[in-house]
Formats: sequence, structure tokens, C-alpha cells
Amino acid sequence: MSTRRWPIDTVLLFPVTVCRSAPGTRVLFVTSLLLFASCSPSGRPTGPSIEHSLEAELASVQGPWTGLPIGPPGSNTIRLDFSLTEQANGLVQGTGTMKEANAPDRVPVSVSGTFRRPLLSLTFAGMVYEGRAVTGEVRGEYTSVGGVGNSIRLIAEGYERVVPILLQEGVR
Repeated sequence: MSTRRWPIDTVLLFPVTVCRSAPGTRVLFVTSLLLFASCSPSGRPTGPSIEHSLEAELASVQGPWTGLPIGPPGSNTIRLDFSLTEQANGLVQGTGTMKEANAPDRVPVSVSGTFRRPLLSLTFAGMVYEGRAVTGEVRGEYTSVGGVGNSIRLIAEGYERVVPILLQEGVR
């Protein structure tokens, strides 16, 4: 099977010709360049570069986070939106808000905890669930960019509920 080789001037001048031929073809030109760059051997990520990128992402928990409800439809779920700062010793802290599905308003929360890779342990203060002040606790392993799939344990004196939640970094 023979492969056709394009003369270099055809490859280089084709995008210029397309670009000059009609005003609406600039998108085609840019798309062609991006496609060419992504298909070239130097433009593709390699296994080690992907692993390095994932390792860098999972090395820190600093930044914005969202706790997405994963309970069954109709259940009283929780959504969390918060931001964490991380100290060199593994202590983390932050602030944010929570929204109970059956409550009319968001409430402010503070977050404290530890990150000793891969274990992430967070405590949320200032939460209100089913009309009572509760503290939320989440513990899980942060080993995937998909997040920490777990549940949040809501506790108060004489009260405890476990609510499914998925914590994801960088989602708002």
C-alpha cells in the first residue's frame, strides 16, 4: 500500500487559500491548524506526561471544591461549594456554603481538616440540616480526578444522618 505525500507548498498554502477564499472559512483554518497540531507526534500527550499531569493534580487539595449530591431522586440531598487552602504540614481550611435540597437558602460554612495523601479528612462547621445545627464529616481517598466519592456524616447531640455526596475539586 502506497501513501500519498503532499508537496510541502500545498500543505502550507492550503490554509492560506482557504482563509482568503471566504470570510466564514477562518474557523475551518483554525480548526485545521488545531487538528494538524493535535495529530502531529509532538502534539500528542504521552503516557508519562499524562501520569505526571494526574500526579500534579492529585498532589494538592488547594482551590475550589464542590460537593455534588448523589442521593436518590426526592431525597434530602446537600450541595457544598467551598474553597480550601493547604499548609505544608497537611492542614487544610476554608470557607464556603451549603444548600440543603429542602431548605430555601444557602448557609455559610467553615471547613477544617487534613490531607495526608491520599487520605482527605474534612469537618464542616455551621451546617444546618433538617432544621438543626450539625457538623459534617467527610473522609475518603483522593486518588482520582473524579473526586472523593463518599458520604457526609451529619452529627449533633442525639442526632446522626449519613448523606451521599461526591466531592470534586475545581468544579463550580
